[in-house]
Amino acid sequence: MKIACFITVLLFAATGPISAAANQPQPRTTVACVPPYRGKGYARSYNFKCKLRTGTYPNNTPCLPVTGGGQPLDQAGLCQKNKCKPFYKLHPLLKVCVFPRSLHRCPDIENTKKIVLDHCHYYCKQTDKEWYFGHYKNEGNSACHLERPDTPHEYGECCRGKCVKKGQCSAK
Repeated sequence: MKIACFITVLLFAATGPISAAANQPQPRTTVACVPPYRGKGYARSYNFKCKLRTGTYPNNTPCLPVTGGGQPLDQAGLCQKNKCKPFYKLHPLLKVCVFPRSLHRCPDIENTKKIVLDHCHYYCKQTDKEWYFGHYKNEGNSACHLERPDTPHEYGECCRGKCVKKGQCSAK
């Protein structure tokens, strides 16, 4: 009887804090992106509104804000609460959902403008209305503004759509 009681107390003492720690909410490290809507290209968002003739785009549908003339107005983003929220205003985990492989149909190009890029991707029209994205190549002219530079005026380089510190872009 004394041994059974001792084992029970020992078992309870050993599992109590462990199970309590396992039940604590853990920060998310991944997110499941919703499949793109059934249309082709980015959902076009006039005046940042995610509206269709028949309703609204589902939340987290990749969208591209465009002018009344159909030209890009800002960076691509996700439809949230019926508005197209540009990717730079999104939670970091959601940013990957803005650029799914299915929308990477523009060829990767060199930055010929000779300017420091704010973003390492660009948009192209594949037909009369469909917008897709491509990346600036990791070449001599792909200098970009780092999100968090170590020193003022430190630039990075474009690497598969992301701005990384110089020398950190590895071949894939």
